[in-house]
Amino acid sequence: MNKKIEVEIYVQKKLKMEVTESFLTSSIILLIEDDPNIVRDILVLIPNTEYGKFVDCYGPHFVVDDHDYEYPVFTKFRNLEWMKDDLKSRLSIALWIYQNSLVIQDPQREFVRLLNYYQSVFQQALPVLIKHKYIEMRTERHNLRQAISRDRKIAIPIIKATVAKLAMEISLLADNQPYPYKKWLPEVARNSHMGRVIYPLVEAFLGEKNSEKTIVISEEIIESMRNFLSKNWLSSDLLNRWWLYLK
Repeated sequence: MNKKIEVEIYVQKKLKMEVTESFLTSSIILLIEDDPNIVRDILVLIPNTEYGKFVDCYGPHFVVDDHDYEYPVFTKFRNLEWMKDDLKSRLSIALWIYQNSLVIQDPQREFVRLLNYYQSVFQQALPVLIKHKYIEMRTERHNLRQAISRDRKIAIPIIKATVAKLAMEISLLADNQPYPYKKWLPEVARNSHMGRVIYPLVEAFLGEKNSEKTIVISEEIIESMRNFLSKNWLSSDLLNRWWLYLK
């Protein structure tokens, strides 16, 4: 069955038993996560003009946590102001979520307009986002050297994971794409232009137990990133003397 039709049927059969129909009819309804046989997340955005009435009826934290479906379905009810705040507070991740959502209904096309606006905001913010992520990654790699020199066994894998995460996030940003949250990050990042090069390095980096080889692979990751970022995004001075740009 078509996924959109399947969710529409779910709204009719399940959600209209939980929430007054008029709230659903006027709302934006999005399927924001569908991990087959694991979880399905639905977001209902109540119009701002109706949200006060909705909260009076159901409270500000109302959800439908359905475990009777073939796999769990979690439905959250918010309003458009909440979505704006979500985009402002975590622009890349929220934008990725909404770009990859399935629109079940958008009666006034408010979701489309809001998404278009924040896509523009994201494009304008890209140079600064990449700069900050790169400096953060280089700082963490510096911390990794120190942790390895002291054989800090718990700190080392934590820092390695952070370096890997930042490298994959940068690979998507450099491709003019928002990055997702950690659950989806590796498989999405590996398909970016930079990701095709650094993904095997990141995989080897995370799996390497030898300290010297770990540092060598981290240098290969950084060198690959410098080659990509020098073409369009960052100056050679920042790429090579990143510590001068720390706040």
